[in-house]
Amino acid sequence: MVEATFTSAMLAVLRSMQGERLVSLECENLNGNNTTYGNLLITTESQRIELINEEEPTEYFGEMEDISRFSCRRLAANEPFRQFVAGEQPRKYPLLGAVTSVSIVNDTITFPNKDYSIRLVMAVILNTSAGQISFLRGWQFDEQITVVMNKDYRKLLRPVHQIREDWAEDEDEITVSRDVITL
Repeated sequence: MVEATFTSAMLAVLRSMQGERLVSLECENLNGNNTTYGNLLITTESQRIELINEEEPTEYFGEMEDISRFSCRRLAANEPFRQFVAGEQPRKYPLLGAVTSVSIVNDTITFPNKDYSIRLVMAVILNTSAGQISFLRGWQFDEQITVVMNKDYRKLLRPVHQIREDWAEDEDEITVSRDVITL
């Protein structure tokens, strides 16, 4: 199984937001679909966390292919936030509430006839005392991040049948399972 998911250190960074008051979200100007390109910054009362959706070389049927995947990291207090879009000034959006829980949505795509499986993080969900904030990925080559505030993220998350179609080659048998994990 190819694991294109958060490392244990990244999960610890996400988990560390629990109980903290959110301050802001920084990214390029969110477009009409509430999407931003490549990365964004979540600021809490005591830390700054960069959420990244970037293509990285990933094992793909014995070869290497660039597939987008979520990652995250904590920025040092004096470290500047650098957007993927050069020359753009990040816009700051206020966030409210304290984080009560953090969940991730993983999709596992399996090709039983080809002995290949890959697990990808498709969403990060922050449940807060003021509502829910979700960060969604699109398909495997898309570096956009969709920001969903106080709406049902499942209506905007790429459906399982679409994931199956995205990965289909020829008449491959493909199974897709989706799991929501609360950290």
